[in-house]
Amino acid sequence: MIKFVCDSTADLPAELIEQYDIKVVPTHLIWGEEDLLDRITIQPEEFYRRAAVDPIHPTSATPTVAEFKAAYDSAISSGATEIVCLPIGSKLSSTVKIAQLAANDYNLPVHVIDTLGTTMLTGWQVLAGARCVEQGGAIGDVLNWIEETRK
Repeated sequence: MIKFVCDSTADLPAELIEQYDIKVVPTHLIWGEEDLLDRITIQPEEFYRRAAVDPIHPTSATPTVAEFKAAYDSAISSGATEIVCLPIGSKLSSTVKIAQLAANDYNLPVHVIDTLGTTMLTGWQVLAGARCVEQGGAIGDVLNWIEETRK
């Protein structure tokens, strides 16, 4: 069974995350002394409200290898025999490298795909793969659908 992992920058709606059982690794939002987890300890509405009034501007940090491993382990617990991971693009972040480092510790195939983007550019690729699986696609089909969506 193919399962999907992405990071929170994919901006997927909660309903689709649940529908397709997508594992989402939160990006760290550093706000002054606070290390907030995107969509866990801070929601988008609060982020934008706070950004409009707070004189301190937030920065971001990549998820850790351990956080990706936790997502991979969760996917495996949900029946994954193969994982497709689609983090924020490599030109925007080192998250692809972190996801790959985590993937190296697994015996089952973990395909880390450079989405070349963020937000719904990544989100659409995740959904294309998940919908392909829903329609009975094998891993080759899934990877092709993702690539065609990215183009």
